[in-house]
Amino acid sequence: MLTKYLRLVYKPYIDVSQADRDRVRTMQAEAAALDQDETRSETP
Repeated sequence: MLTKYLRLVYKPYIDVSQADRDRVRTMQAEAAALDQDETRSETP
C-alpha cells in the first residue's frame, strides 16, 4: 500500500533514490504524529 501511495507522491518519470523515499516517509510519519498530538490536545 505504501508503495502505491509513493507512486502518487513521486511521478513515475522522476527517478527517486531509496534515500529520498526514506526521507519522505520519515517526514510524513513526523507530520502525522504532530497532527495526532494536536488533535488529542484539542479534545476535552
